[in-house]
Amino acid sequence: MTLPTIISRVYAVSSAAGCTVSTVSGITLLSIPANSQGFFVAPETQVVLSDENALVTCLS
Repeated sequence: MTLPTIISRVYAVSSAAGCTVSTVSGITLLSIPANSQGFFVAPETQVVLSDENALVTCLS
């Protein structure tokens, strides 16, 4: 799933199935196991999530 983001903003990700967040060019930003949460700073205007059902929240 491609998610629009705002550069330099912090995002929280929660996933029941596990999730990898990466840039459109394929650089991994975050990898979390099932039933976990994690944070990343958006380096671009879009990121790619491996879990279609992940919950993503902008924190700043």
